[in-house]
Amino acid sequence: MRLYDTYLRFFEGATFLLKCMEKIMRKNYLLVILGFTLSLLTTLTYASDDDEKEDVEIIKISLSGNNGVSGMVIIEDRPYRVDSLKLRANGLNPRTRYSVFLTESPVPGALPAQFLGEFTANKKGKGKFKVRTEIINAFASANQSVADNFGIADILPPPPAGAIANGANTIALDWIRIYVIPPVGGNVFGGSEIELGGPLVLTSDEALP
Repeated sequence: MRLYDTYLRFFEGATFLLKCMEKIMRKNYLLVILGFTLSLLTTLTYASDDDEKEDVEIIKISLSGNNGVSGMVIIEDRPYRVDSLKLRANGLNPRTRYSVFLTESPVPGALPAQFLGEFTANKKGKGKFKVRTEIINAFASANQSVADNFGIADILPPPPAGAIANGANTIALDWIRIYVIPPVGGNVFGGSEIELGGPLVLTSDEALP
């Protein structure tokens, strides 16, 4: 009988000890979860602070064209980071493709120009376009001027060998021009390097800052 009581007390003690260990482990788990949660909240707070401190300038510029075509571009200028450009246009030809260019001048046909991409107007003649790249500080590198006093590209002979760096300069691309992409185009403002473009449709009302 004494042996039975001894075993019974032993098992009762072991059960109590296991329950105590379980409570301690639960508390430890809670502490670990609490610590992880606090760490995550701290990280998110710092990230939020960084986002708030980021110097983002919103620039809105209207676009104008003929026959009631109009539009607007919204540029997010992020110093030391990639800019973004959002474009919306109305009054376009339904289900028609358009090309978007950054250019030196608002004059149709003037070069240099940088192709940003293309979009297609919907059945209501509305189009939208978005791209993330350098916009505000975009420029083209050239050895010599490629346009005359009217902003029209000259036909220039190729520079002699070894003269690539002679007289080099940078040309700011401060204007936005949008061209239609017809089935058969006649200029270099198409949707690819081998696809010709058509007439100018929209031009920004002012130069980029």
